[in-house]
Amino acid sequence: TNLLFHLATVLLLFNLVGQLAKKTFPERAPRLFAFTTALLFGTHPLLTEAVRLPSFRPDILFMFFTLLHLRTAWTVIEQYSWHWLVRMFACGLTMLAAITSKETGVIAPALLAWMWVCFPTTRPPRGTMTILLSMDVLLILGVAFLSLGGDPLQAAGGSWNGVSLQPPTNYFTAPWLWVKSLGLLFWPDPLVVDRVVTPVTSAGSLRFLSGLGLGLGAAGTALFLFKKFPWVSFSLAWMLLVFLPVSNLVPLINPMAERYLYGVVAGASLLCAFFIVKTPVNTYRAIVGVLVTLCILCSFWRLGTWKDDATLWNQTLRDEPVSYT
Repeated sequence: TNLLFHLATVLLLFNLVGQLAKKTFPERAPRLFAFTTALLFGTHPLLTEAVRLPSFRPDILFMFFTLLHLRTAWTVIEQYSWHWLVRMFACGLTMLAAITSKETGVIAPALLAWMWVCFPTTRPPRGTMTILLSMDVLLILGVAFLSLGGDPLQAAGGSWNGVSLQPPTNYFTAPWLWVKSLGLLFWPDPLVVDRVVTPVTSAGSLRFLSGLGLGLGAAGTALFLFKKFPWVSFSLAWMLLVFLPVSNLVPLINPMAERYLYGVVAGASLLCAFFIVKTPVNTYRAIVGVLVTLCILCSFWRLGTWKDDATLWNQTLRDEPVSYT
């Protein structure tokens, strides 16, 4: 079932990008762009943890329903008709499914709003946009109120578990986690089931400054290029938005894990596909062939470590000798 949900997410990404690209990516066939994005996303070895283990299914489900929410919201064009009501109800259901799958679903309205900014043809009438975003926010607040019930969110407000990053360390470490996440996106080795994060304790740390610079640079680029290069802007914003809930600005019980990056990989695949598809045909085939082959080989190797507990944890101790587990 995890594989089926992963496949459904890949197909939704293919459909969303293909539809968006019809009018905004004339240089090449929109389907080629969408296919490249979906192929890079679907085979990335960093997704192995989320897909392999049933208990990590929420990371797949939240991305599945977020993509479904974006696609459903796009269909809400006619205003104040019964079609409009049905589609608005469907938008509410997909938003509810995204946020109840995992807390990271809070990024869905922000991602939807930025899609409208980058691709004006996807915008419904202004009144509908206001209602949609208001509905999303109210659903998020409602779920938060009902599900938390006064309990602490993740590691915030609870007793320290010896692993989580407590304030102010979590704020100094968050930018460095962005750097580490980017490193795993473009060089997924080693892949470790129990990552240990060395806290950053000072705003003067080189790790904090380099991460902050990369984060602000990505955000600034997304803001600066949304008119001229909407695809670059959209993909960078996608990566940043999906990363924010797992950045430990709100302390997480487990500060870093590969499964947290399931949705970030989709944005990174979109960014890479944008540049790859612009190359000459022969160059495109060579780049995609090499990248996908490496991804598949790395994924097969990674799956081998999951064959039993002894293999998994022996490999973990080799790659992460101070593993808390």
